[in-house]
Amino acid sequence: MTEQQIDLDTGALEVVGRIQTASNATFVGRIGATAVVYKPVAGENPLWDFPDGTLAGREVAASLVSDALGWGVVPRTWLRDGPLGPGMVQLWQERDPDQDPVDVVPSHLAGRDGWRVVLEGSGADDEPVCLVHEDSPSLRRMAVFDAVVNNADRKGGHVLPLRDGRRLGVDHGVTFHVEPKLRTVLWGWVGQPLLADELEGVRRVRASLEEHGDGGLGGRLTALLDVAEVVALAERCERLLRTAVFPSPEGDMPAVPWPLF
Repeated sequence: MTEQQIDLDTGALEVVGRIQTASNATFVGRIGATAVVYKPVAGENPLWDFPDGTLAGREVAASLVSDALGWGVVPRTWLRDGPLGPGMVQLWQERDPDQDPVDVVPSHLAGRDGWRVVLEGSGADDEPVCLVHEDSPSLRRMAVFDAVVNNADRKGGHVLPLRDGRRLGVDHGVTFHVEPKLRTVLWGWVGQPLLADELEGVRRVRASLEEHGDGGLGGRLTALLDVAEVVALAERCERLLRTAVFPSPEGDMPAVPWPLF
């Protein structure tokens, strides 16, 4: 069997390294010549507000919603067995180190064209700084995606800039909670109207949730999430379609994750 014919679902998964900065056990691996990220369920740390052993499934569910939106926000993500047991596997993405779509800059640079200010603060030497992000179509769509899946952890480092200009989102293990949990560094469009194509993407997800047959989004998500979480997902879609604006922070949780990156 050639490298091109190796099945990513059943081919041997080899661990070649570990990402030490991740909060859960996260490994770099290979399936043939294909580089992947591997997060075994056994390496997930317990969380007070999410059921144990569910983060891998939530990552896959987020990928399915990304596919339904039609925007390619999340790299291909799936569940399979590995050397440390079953877990989430995702196609590895090579980040462009020369691009920073989310950044902390001195306050006097925060008003640049093409950027949005999220919050103001003080740097290591008490100089005024701002958290900013690009005002780009790719990040707008990522912000909509985060609102749909109720992403509780959109750090700056979870936005991957690619050399071809695309921006991909990763690390979606704390998503789909039934309570408001949206914590993100992409708050730059709060209260602004959603564009027609953004609303159409949300409509696609809402319509796909009604498909419970083989391959239907509703059925596939029900196999990964609690039924109440799928219902809450549909309700968030309906709310976004009704209000037609980027949501504002709500609930008791901080509006941004910590650390920011």
